[in-house]
Amino acid sequence: TTFYDTGLGTNALYVKAIGNSGGNSYLKIHLDYKSTFNVKAPVTFFDADDGPYGVSDYSPTKVEIVFDNVTSVTKLPDFDSCSLFSAGSWDTVEQNGVPKFRLTLTLRQAGIYSGCGAYYDENGDLMITFNVPTASLSGKVIVIDPGHGYGKTATKLDPGGIGYVTEQSVNLAVSKLLEQKLTAMGATVVRLKTESEFIFTETRPTVARAYGADMYISLHCNSVLNEQAHGVETYYFTPFSQPLAKSINDKLVSYYDNTVYADGTNSDRGCKYSYYLVTRQQDFPSVLVEMGFVTNERESMVMADPAHQSGIAQAIAEGVKAYFARSTLSYSGSGSSEAPEYNGGTGEVPVEPNDPAEPVEPDEPTTPTETTETTEPTTEEPETPTIPETAEAPAEPEPPAETEEPPTPTEQATTEPEPPDIQVTAEPEIPGDGGIRVE
Repeated sequence: TTFYDTGLGTNALYVKAIGNSGGNSYLKIHLDYKSTFNVKAPVTFFDADDGPYGVSDYSPTKVEIVFDNVTSVTKLPDFDSCSLFSAGSWDTVEQNGVPKFRLTLTLRQAGIYSGCGAYYDENGDLMITFNVPTASLSGKVIVIDPGHGYGKTATKLDPGGIGYVTEQSVNLAVSKLLEQKLTAMGATVVRLKTESEFIFTETRPTVARAYGADMYISLHCNSVLNEQAHGVETYYFTPFSQPLAKSINDKLVSYYDNTVYADGTNSDRGCKYSYYLVTRQQDFPSVLVEMGFVTNERESMVMADPAHQSGIAQAIAEGVKAYFARSTLSYSGSGSSEAPEYNGGTGEVPVEPNDPAEPVEPDEPTTPTETTETTEPTTEEPETPTIPETAEAPAEPEPPAETEEPPTPTEQATTEPEPPDIQVTAEPEIPGDGGIRVE
């Protein structure tokens, strides 16, 4: 079905401004009616242990936003005041038989993208915000979560895995040292006081968002029955968190193999895709770090040693620094490029595209809940949306990313993973909440 079939008439989309504010780049959009949309930075996935969304090389060159239930769009403002994107263009795609508008935004630097947020401002305009990840740690807000502690109930401390040492004690000791080291590097660090305050595990990322987090790191240790298991691994869920997971994991492996052991031991268990509760944020990178195995006697003694705790914290801090250092972007300060005054559709008159893009094959839903349309398509040919004559000729769309729900993962050592939630269809009402579907 199309928006016209609802009886509401038209739903015009007007990009009022593009610019920077408060360390972010943003789009300011007026819609006649609030609508859902899907944001993704296209990358190549591989089949990981916990689902078909593993990433080995995160280097997207663009971000795509597909809007639902929009019947016309207007010319984009220029991108002179936008630090993250250099250009943008409209084209049309067809999903599940329904024509939709797609906005393609060109990244100024390939691979430098760290998610987005959305909310409606006091005037009812849709604000889509994008963090601008510059190279310096100065001013970056990094939230550290010492795993476990008071995360299940307010009356009983969760020790996490128990082996030759307790996991929670290692998590807390390393987190305090990491806080000191990142602060010395210029970052603004928030360490969640999980050892004394009840912060429900599921809500810890929400707490981080309230601090304006640029990054979220949850520290853990592994625990298994096989006492020979050893090594470090780092988990991510969102594709844009993979570079952070790899950077931290590489630095930890180097510390263990070259400084702690130096006997040929391989401590690299990899950076891995999974879907832990604390790694699913869509507006900043988030990772879960497994620093070693409390059930391996040799590794436990390392993690219990204050000198090695400092070394582990230093390795994680160096991983964070290396992650930001990839960027060559500079934040140009607050400012915006405004669109011509919109007068209800009579100024920028949308017209049909001269060469519409070929329809995109619809994603095959795994379950009924993943289908974005709520009614069956009509048998009539859906009316094609229109774009202005000044827009660039629509490009051939790339195949959509897989949207099958990843299978239930194998049991992990410290935290029971939850089913993934790649798409959120609720409308954004306040900053940081849902309202966008992010892949």
